[in-house]
Amino acid sequence: MKYIDNLIPKKIKVLPDYFKGNVSSQPVAKRPSVVSILTVIIAFIFAVSIFGKFSILLLYLSILIICTKAAKIWIERIGHFILTPVIRFGLCLIIFLLSIPTWLYFQNQEVVKQSFLQAERKRKIEITTDSLKRDSARRDTLSDLLAKSQIKKEHVGLLILDSASKYAVSFSEKASVEQSRKAIIVTIAKKMIRDLKYRTAIEFLSTGITQYPEDTELKVARARCYVKVGSIHLAVKDLSSAKEGGDITAGKLYNKINPIRRRIAYTVTRCCDGSTSSASGRGACSWHGGVCNWNDPVYEEYRRY
Repeated sequence: MKYIDNLIPKKIKVLPDYFKGNVSSQPVAKRPSVVSILTVIIAFIFAVSIFGKFSILLLYLSILIICTKAAKIWIERIGHFILTPVIRFGLCLIIFLLSIPTWLYFQNQEVVKQSFLQAERKRKIEITTDSLKRDSARRDTLSDLLAKSQIKKEHVGLLILDSASKYAVSFSEKASVEQSRKAIIVTIAKKMIRDLKYRTAIEFLSTGITQYPEDTELKVARARCYVKVGSIHLAVKDLSSAKEGGDITAGKLYNKINPIRRRIAYTVTRCCDGSTSSASGRGACSWHGGVCNWNDPVYEEYRRY
């Protein structure tokens, strides 16, 4: 049978190549169009550039999927139409146009975020600068008050130190205020002692010791006042506490006002060789050279207070 070409019009052919001879049984692979290649490249570049924006990423990934062969077959099967390059390009263009408002929204959000971060950094810098200025002014005020407390009268100096303590923040600043306060208390007490106002000095020093119970200098000063008014037992109590705190002056004064004393505790029979005997009759110390002292005293040491 001879094949006659174009016997059936091309428009109404059902199997256009069925009767052609030497037709390969393998389907011929078609090369992708230039439009498809450019679309995939552009969509990939945009997808990488906005990787952090999930919604836009999905839109651009859908463009990549539409350009694949598997997606083309699936769409043609579902939609019962042929997905030509023009239709495919149109779909990609629509998806791209839909991504523009979303991209603009994210851009606006990024601008707002950067503005907020910049304003926050500026606010922190202003707060830090203002804090440094306030701290500098506070330290200047504290130094000025400490200086004034030393040149004013002692009682006025204590009032100034009460105000200065409000400006002391760090440990060293508080220690400076307390050291100045104790120095003024000792100075006032020494003036009272010179004026023979011992009982007034005792009351004043007691207030200071209540504030600074570990201070040995105040305790030694009060002990001297107690000695002057005859309250040796109270002076010994203060000096004992100060001596335990390591004050050398307290130890010397303690031994002076409360020295070690000796008294007879009991008597023994002393033999001539230095030994003692418990016997009281003629046979006492018979093997030790005899009795040298029937009532040899044995002393013990003690303090009165």
